Parts: sequence; C-alpha cells; structure tokens
Amino acid sequence: MSRVRCSGREKSIADCAHPGWWIVSSYCSNKDLAGVVCQTNEDPPPVQVRLAGGRSDNSGRLEVRYHGQWGTVCDDGWDMKEAEVVCRMLGYPGVQEHITTNFTPVKGIVWLRYVGCTGRETSIADCSHRGWGNTNCYHNEDVGVTCKMG
Repeated sequence: MSRVRCSGREKSIADCAHPGWWIVSSYCSNKDLAGVVCQTNEDPPPVQVRLAGGRSDNSGRLEVRYHGQWGTVCDDGWDMKEAEVVCRMLGYPGVQEHITTNFTPVKGIVWLRYVGCTGRETSIADCSHRGWGNTNCYHNEDVGVTCKMG
C-alpha cells in the first residue's frame, strides 16, 4: 500500500483511503516503509488542564498536560461544549465564556485541534480531536476559557 489516508476512526488499515492494493508509487522504496509503536490497552495517561495568562484564576489560555508536557489547544472548532468540560475538570460549576483571543505568546507544542465534546465528558481527553500533537496551529490561535465562579 502507498499513500494511505486514515481519519483515525477506522477499525482496520484496510478501511483507510488508498489508491489500491499492490499499487505502489514510483517514489516508494524500502527506506519509505512505515512503522508504528502501539500503546497497550492500559488506561491512557492522565490529562491535566490549567488556565494561564488570564486576569483571574478562573480565566485564561487553556493549557493541557499530556505525557508530562504542557501545551495549548487550537481554537479551530472550539465552542461552549468544550469549555464546559474544561471548567468541570478544573472544579468550576460551569463556563462563563470561551475566549478565542490572543494571549501572551508562549512556546511549546499545540496539543489539540478540532476538539469535539458533547459537554458531558469528564475529561477533554474523552472528546474527539485530530490526535495529540497533530496540529498545524500557531500560538496566536490558542483557546481560552472563563469559568463561572462557585
């Protein structure tokens, strides 16, 4: 197989888009072989969230800690449902607003893009997304949240 395109939701690589079996592009060689490292069926690593760079503890740029590294979340597709999940993770009773404005620039990874929550999840890690670290966003697209005070 060559030029395989998967969304990440397929049950088998055979369900991914590709030009056809045994059709190999002329630019493929043994150095182009693909490999993977699989995660076991153990529980995924815990995900932490915090708000940074805001005017108060309940407001700021969303930062997510995944595999021990803090990063941000892109504002593509972000709305109140996702913000609701984040505020609940932080112990607030709800969301006041989601913010898609620039914060003080930061360095590091943008962890998530196109996060899709129903609003009932207990963790942002339970929401759909394009994959951890699979973004082409810049930090001027970092999302923020203002949570309701108890």
